[in-house]
Amino acid sequence: AMTSTATRQLRFGPGSVTLDAASGAPLQFHDPDAPQRRFLLDGAVPWHTGHHRWGGGHLVTDRGGARWHTPARLERDPGGTTAAFAPLPGVTLTVERRVKGAAFLERYTLTHVGISPLRVDGWGVQTPFHDAYTDAETSLSSAVHAHLFTGGTWAWALAEPMSGRGRRLGLIVRTGALHSYSVESRNLNTQSNARGHLVLQVTDRARNADAFDGQPSLTLAPGESSVLEWELAWYDDRDAFLAATGAPASFSDVRAPLTGA
Repeated sequence: AMTSTATRQLRFGPGSVTLDAASGAPLQFHDPDAPQRRFLLDGAVPWHTGHHRWGGGHLVTDRGGARWHTPARLERDPGGTTAAFAPLPGVTLTVERRVKGAAFLERYTLTHVGISPLRVDGWGVQTPFHDAYTDAETSLSSAVHAHLFTGGTWAWALAEPMSGRGRRLGLIVRTGALHSYSVESRNLNTQSNARGHLVLQVTDRARNADAFDGQPSLTLAPGESSVLEWELAWYDDRDAFLAATGAPASFSDVRAPLTGA
């Protein structure tokens, strides 16, 4: 089944997130001023499956590859949830979800518990923003454009209403880095009417080492962890979101010389 019948809602800022009570994974984000808007793909989309639910993902290592989506253990408390996964022997993943002020925080901690160094050449997290087109009226009222920037430690995603009006949902990496993104599930049925399932990636070296100007390889010593943490919050416009991303540099003007043939 796509979702369990039990859900839990957490409020942050002017909006909220619905979590699946069995997995702790976000099912949908809600703007009270636009109740019809779906920021994430959900069960109403026939090609959206549980394997592509928000917060699932994949690993590619020198010990093999794996996907995760159903936690081995889930702990709940008033402020959020902590899900524990064991995607590979000797590898654990803990996903903490908390409301902090006006933001919803997610922290992914990958830990190597084996006895010899672990090399990670692929690590991606599913973020199925509802970037899909049906008829014009439905798309304008309920869908979003997803803008992604995976610039290492400066990385973010912004879901903007297709109508151009209403609150934006912005994701900003605060710890760790994203070096690429990919699109899954785009096929002959969806064609260009759907962006597909978006995956934010710490590294995609195993599949395309040269993508986005080069993909790193992570090596974890026994007992060592690697952390990816991001926060989601609501923004009134694109400028407010970009100002919050903490850009490492800004340019008043960018130009390049043109030479004749």
